Amino acid sequence: MRAIDRYTAPDAPLAFDRAGILTAARFLGQAVALADRLPDRAFAVNLCADRRSFMSGFVAAMIRRQTTLLPGDTAPETLALLAARYPSSHYLYDDPLPLPDGATATRIDPAADAADRDPADAPAFDPAFV
Repeated sequence: MRAIDRYTAPDAPLAFDRAGILTAARFLGQAVALADRLPDRAFAVNLCADRRSFMSGFVAAMIRRQTTLLPGDTAPETLALLAARYPSSHYLYDDPLPLPDGATATRIDPAADAADRDPADAPAFDPAFV
């Protein structure tokens, strides 16, 4: 059974974007494509302000089995503390932010992440991991 079939119909509307209705299958396909771009790290610090970007980053990190960290703010001091506490982390962002020196980061742009993948490529999520 494909991961998407466990939760919703593939053609179910999930959100609306500039292109119109974003179906669950298209969203998951884009998340799989984004997961392919993420670095091999244990932690993803999600700094996305846009809801869709945040959701894409969160699901892509889950696909890669990365723990998502959600800082309370994006102050340089907060990000530096996270970098020190979680050295095997990388950053997901949609708007440019000052990141700690040497930080690995992936910009999320749902409009640019149009290289959809087959949602069947997404693994089924282990409920214990979620």
